[in-house]
Amino acid sequence: RAFSGEQIIETVSNCENDPDTWKWNIHCVKIHDSSGNLLKGIYFGQSDIREPVKLSRDGRYLAVVRQYGDSTSNLYLEIHDPVTSDIVDNAVIGRGLTEVSFDWLPDNRIVYAFEQSIHITQSLSAIGKSIIQFDQTDGTPIDLTASPSGDRVAFMLTPFGNFVAHSGYVWTMDISGNNLKRLAVVPGDSDPKINYPTWSPDGKWILVIEGDVSGSSIISPGAPGDLYAVPSEGVDVPLVLDGSPTTAIPIYSRFDQVLETGNDLDTSFLKSGALFWVSKN
Repeated sequence: RAFSGEQIIETVSNCENDPDTWKWNIHCVKIHDSSGNLLKGIYFGQSDIREPVKLSRDGRYLAVVRQYGDSTSNLYLEIHDPVTSDIVDNAVIGRGLTEVSFDWLPDNRIVYAFEQSIHITQSLSAIGKSIIQFDQTDGTPIDLTASPSGDRVAFMLTPFGNFVAHSGYVWTMDISGNNLKRLAVVPGDSDPKINYPTWSPDGKWILVIEGDVSGSSIISPGAPGDLYAVPSEGVDVPLVLDGSPTTAIPIYSRFDQVLETGNDLDTSFLKSGALFWVSKN
């Protein structure tokens, strides 16, 4: 989506399968307005889109990570002009099955996490420069997202090589690579699963899910987690449901109505999912 929420971007896998015209496994991107009306459709050809396509903050460009060929091939970060469908810039940022997560900054720079590093590009450039390097004992940064002002990022550090359960903590950091802080903890749990960090529109809160295990199908739906809004300036904020002192605000789902509230948010995802704040205008 665009940062203003006025546009919604949709990625469609296998949108064309026609062996007679050599069109199969074609990925398409559709851009809608907030009412669902189609604004633009783009064919991405035969390649694997590795991460969600994201519109820039001003809605003028989109970025995508694509892999051409098999799962050992190079990974390309690409910037596209959705009006002309031209590629503005692209660069190889890695290869293989390693996860990549990225986000736009307000000035059309891109910050992305790959393997043990977090990188930042120049405006409308796909070539990144490392701003912080983690070793294997620190973990691998994933689920990276930038604050509304673009001066900070939040991400999850998961143990190196752990690409299934994705246990770990959410951390925040200045865009310069300094001021690294662990956002939240689960008392009594030395290996928690805190993920999906999402900034509020005013930058004061970060939404996280604790304990969620994604499912692979309707038959194996995984397990729901608990949803919390955590102060974005917080450090080691306890995520608790027992009434213990904390600055985190639990948002109860239909799976865990511990307290009587008016909230009814399903936080169980099948295969994958995402959460977004909506400005109340």
